Amino acid sequence: MYGDYEAQRHWMEITLHTPLNEWYVETERNPLQYWGLDYPPVSAFQSLLYGALIHAVDPGTVALESSRGERGEALQSRFLMRMSVLLSDVAFIFPVALVLHRVLPLTTAGSHGHRRGGSRDAGPGVGRATLALAAVWLLQPGLILIDHGHFQYNGICLGLAALGALAVMSGRQILGSILFCISINHKQMAMYYAPAFFAHLLGWSLQGTSWLGKIGRLSTLGVSVLATFAVIWGPFVASGVWLDVLQRLVPVKRGLFEDYVANFWCATHPVFKWKLFDQQIMVKLCTGATLLALLPSCVHEVLRPSSTGLLRCMATCSLSFFLFSYQVHEKSILLPAVPIALLASHEPETAVFFSMLASASMYPLIDKDNLTLPYMATMVTFIAVCAWPQWAAALSSFKQRRRRVDKALLLVIAQWLSLLGFGILHILRITLPAPVRLPFLHDMLFTSFSFVQVGAVMLYLNVSLLLPRHLKQD
Repeated sequence: MYGDYEAQRHWMEITLHTPLNEWYVETERNPLQYWGLDYPPVSAFQSLLYGALIHAVDPGTVALESSRGERGEALQSRFLMRMSVLLSDVAFIFPVALVLHRVLPLTTAGSHGHRRGGSRDAGPGVGRATLALAAVWLLQPGLILIDHGHFQYNGICLGLAALGALAVMSGRQILGSILFCISINHKQMAMYYAPAFFAHLLGWSLQGTSWLGKIGRLSTLGVSVLATFAVIWGPFVASGVWLDVLQRLVPVKRGLFEDYVANFWCATHPVFKWKLFDQQIMVKLCTGATLLALLPSCVHEVLRPSSTGLLRCMATCSLSFFLFSYQVHEKSILLPAVPIALLASHEPETAVFFSMLASASMYPLIDKDNLTLPYMATMVTFIAVCAWPQWAAALSSFKQRRRRVDKALLLVIAQWLSLLGFGILHILRITLPAPVRLPFLHDMLFTSFSFVQVGAVMLYLNVSLLLPRHLKQD
């Protein structure tokens, strides 16, 4: 009933009007069956803050019990809730765009063929590149649709993780670790990035000039992480409810995957019927497959840590979790989309390709939420602003290079084929009703087509880690 919008509003109601030791516990005032809080403590504190701000303007929106249902859906309530998401974007998404070009080297030759680094004062080419980086980050259709349409606050978690990565890449490892810990404690799905951060920071620590220096780096990082968790979890430990919080955060009971998600288990389920397997066996199988998939990039990052290597490792680790882990939701595709978008200065075509792919892969969920019109608007805007210049540049380069095919053109062709395939699936969904025996056929076609492309991107990023060119660009 009412979806994630009501869940977020209800959490504000609960955190505002009940004591902390009841937030994650079944009580008469907090029935967990009605959108019980199941995100980590920072999300709870965020709900408390936003609930207090909204209460100051319209107390009825977050009134205990009486605000549930239609009252929470009132026009003023919707306006205030929507504004809270915009506020989150301003606080956590926009800062990433402002600092991105300061951390990653810009490209002044456009998004095709040859690239060369440059400073912020190198000329109009760098200015255009800076705007292009910001556009790829800010105009991601998937994040816009999920946060502002489906209604969530993923921008906080993902923005914190992105800022943490950029801080680490700029030499501020302690700050980056703290920001990432806060991200994990806002939404547990940020754990998808944990192996990448661990591998990179371990590799950085081992680069110390002496064993004492290496131990010092590791100790400093460990203390900062433990201190951050202690501050966040301290109130729940003191209240004796920290185990209740942990139980709410573990989604094993929800099953292997939800609805139709573009991962391995969902795409191959029609053949292997994975959901019929024993749950404990599937948990172990998923864990093993995930660890095996993320191992190569993590080992590489321990041995050869680098700035863009961290982003590539974040992308491959989050893709590994998305493709193979237990209990995956369609929205989890937003996690690999973040580091890939941050790689736009080095992999502009890949960044644009994956952002479009991530959005289209979630179309069954988007359609269920009646967001088809916003989906079309955000996709067309993203294509016009971010993809079209790449297409023009790739074709121009193709002509200038005497019709020699380069990597940029191949990636642009991949974009075209992907859009063509999704276009055909959209047309079939509109014109051809699903058979009675296969009512979810169109959803399955979307997710299966998406899975093939997501797997290809993961393979490409893993291979790119081993290329000498990648090492030179760092």
